[in-house]
Amino acid sequence: MNNLIVVLSIIVIVIVSACSSSVSQEKVPDKQQSLLNNSLVLKKGSVTISDDKGAKSLQGKGKQIGFSDGDIIKTGKSSRVLIQLSASEDRIEMYSNTTLLVQKKDGTDIHYRLNLGKARFLVRKNRLQKRHLRIVTSNALIGVKGTEFVVDCEKGETSLLTLHGIVSLANSKSPEKAVDVTTNQVSRVQTNRIPTKPVMISADNIRKILSSDDPKSFNKVNFGPPMPKTPQLSSKAGDAMVELNWQSDNNADYFEIHWCSEIDKCNKTYIIKVIDNQYLHKRLQNGVLHRYRILAGNTSGTSSLSNEVDALPQISAPVAPLIKIQPGTRSIALSWDKVATASKYEIYWATNLEDLNTTNNKIVVETNYLIHEDLENNVPYYYRVKAINNGGSSSFSNVENAIPRIWLKLIRSIKELLQSETDN
Repeated sequence: MNNLIVVLSIIVIVIVSACSSSVSQEKVPDKQQSLLNNSLVLKKGSVTISDDKGAKSLQGKGKQIGFSDGDIIKTGKSSRVLIQLSASEDRIEMYSNTTLLVQKKDGTDIHYRLNLGKARFLVRKNRLQKRHLRIVTSNALIGVKGTEFVVDCEKGETSLLTLHGIVSLANSKSPEKAVDVTTNQVSRVQTNRIPTKPVMISADNIRKILSSDDPKSFNKVNFGPPMPKTPQLSSKAGDAMVELNWQSDNNADYFEIHWCSEIDKCNKTYIIKVIDNQYLHKRLQNGVLHRYRILAGNTSGTSSLSNEVDALPQISAPVAPLIKIQPGTRSIALSWDKVATASKYEIYWATNLEDLNTTNNKIVVETNYLIHEDLENNVPYYYRVKAINNGGSSSFSNVENAIPRIWLKLIRSIKELLQSETDN
């Protein structure tokens, strides 16, 4: 049995919105003064026609019934129905387990809602001009420039085969990412996906699609991978570098990083192509803002650009030093290991531990030592140190304390004298 073959107008739009076997949420238009101006012929099987007043069923080959715009038509198992629309003279052939709603908006605007299944649309060529047809299924927008195509709507995906002309296919959530499907080409739209790249199929595959009533008839076609999803980008700035990370898409073969900097006010965009889902952008100028976006790609095409992230490379704040302390007479010597990224050090001091947290007593040096002089003997002094650079300051070092004493100088002098005599 056949799939959906649509022979449509020069300007036909198909919006694929939600394949579902249930149509209970479908709003049937007001049918005041509506006539049974469309006819239905049951070729085999069964069919049910529903409106806001109830449902009526038809069984038996060759039976005919009229229906109005806004009625919901549902075919049964192993069924086929031929529909004739009087206003447009279009013909629709529905296949098994298919649900269709026809809504005539006005004289030139007709909507077809294919909730589930397959159908074949035949549109009178002499009535193509000034007509706008819209077919609603699961997740795509199809603009028809040709006259005949097949659409299948099953479980959240829409498959398209163009038999004559050109049909543009896009996800209804991203209509700007459309692909043109030309004669004997197929493409598929899945939920939250961009259409696959159109591919040519053989005459044998076309015959199988047209002759089969199996909803999986399109599955025998190699559509190629779906276009990858748009990545979600994040960044972390460091010293002359920016680390970029994003969520990988299983369908992505590569990623393109689009970046610019405020050096030239982002007047030029650069592109870096990578295959991993992270990238370390090095050799950047510190203090200059950089902006990034990314897209994912494969043989079917590329995603849209991701969210934009800003990053400001700068030197990292240094680590806290570990200080040592040695008292003297009216002095205290402090030292610490040199911090590689530090440009200077701030030494905070107080004469009691409680005041050390709030003290304004600060000495700034560029060396990794300090001899604090002119102190009072027999008074305790408390110290802690921060390392500083352009990236900020470290946390405080450990706290050390010492007490200067007058006799320390005498002891050192005696030791030096004894050492000198020993040497002689």
